[in-house]
Amino acid sequence: MTMNRKRFLKNSIATGSILITQQILGETKVMLSSDQFQERISGAKNLTQIYTVLDELKLSYDKIHVVGAWGIGKILSHCAQSIQYSMDGYPEMKSAFFRGTAGSLAFTFFSLRGKMSHGLEEPIPGATELNPNANYSEGSLELQKAIERFSLAKAEELKPHFAYGTLDKEEYENAHLFHIKNHLERVSLVS
Repeated sequence: MTMNRKRFLKNSIATGSILITQQILGETKVMLSSDQFQERISGAKNLTQIYTVLDELKLSYDKIHVVGAWGIGKILSHCAQSIQYSMDGYPEMKSAFFRGTAGSLAFTFFSLRGKMSHGLEEPIPGATELNPNANYSEGSLELQKAIERFSLAKAEELKPHFAYGTLDKEEYENAHLFHIKNHLERVSLVS
């Protein structure tokens, strides 16, 4: 064998060992393409799957492109803020009449469609102002922590939504899922 072939075989075996070890330990991280990212987001059935996509996106964060004035960190922080308010209470509420009529109908419509559409650069009414310069890591960590906290929350601990009114835990998870997916429609990965 030539020296180059020996080195190639040695490096291949070492690389294969690392990949197998990572798979056994569950540490394999794969860079996502823009299409894979959008497929995973649109196909997510729950917040746990969103959490996983955010974790996978860590390897590609420098390729994130967002259409609009909000950067990825602010978008993710906004989504986290909404989840946190569902447990802590929203700072401003629409009227009880609105929540019982238009708000409730809007949520029913979104639920039947399986997706939401709303103003993507509108803050939550009365919400604390978000850092417009937040980066992916900050926003992602905040959203992942909010998802973890929500997953542990009991249904009776949830507060009424500022526009939709009282939601049970499954409805709230769907509202958050629709909200996150709608915001991430503006996100792509560039090569």
